[in-house]
Amino acid sequence: MGLLSKRKKGVALTDGEKPASGLSIPPAPSATELALIAERETTTTQARKAKKAETNYRVKRQATRARTERAAAKTHLGNSIKEFRSGIGASARAIWLLHYCLRERMAGKDGTKEKKQLERTETKRKKLEEKMKKAEEKIEKKKAEIPPEDPEKEAEAEAA
Repeated sequence: MGLLSKRKKGVALTDGEKPASGLSIPPAPSATELALIAERETTTTQARKAKKAETNYRVKRQATRARTERAAAKTHLGNSIKEFRSGIGASARAIWLLHYCLRERMAGKDGTKEKKQLERTETKRKKLEEKMKKAEEKIEKKKAEIPPEDPEKEAEAEAA
């Protein structure tokens, strides 16, 4: 025999006998053990299917929610763009026509200035008239208090 031979020395093989390998054959499992193994395999496959179905359901639900949010955002952005454009247009028109508002305001101020000036002059005139009346009344009182020196001259002055 050669050096690389797997047979042991001193063990002779008989006809029909196979050489024993290093591995031993395990004993056959019982029926209950086979049933438990089969049940465990079916439950694990069912659990995998249920987990996959649950993830698919979640993905579908989130995709539906994402689509509705996308549609809402799209309409919101569309409306905001329209409103922004109209706001910019209104602002531009307001700026373009601002000088008319300023002219109107300045014209109104001139009118109010003139009115106030007229009111002031009117009140001053009334005050002066009142002072004049009071002064005339004082003069007449003084004339009434002073006895006439020459009644003839006084009568002529009053007649004239």
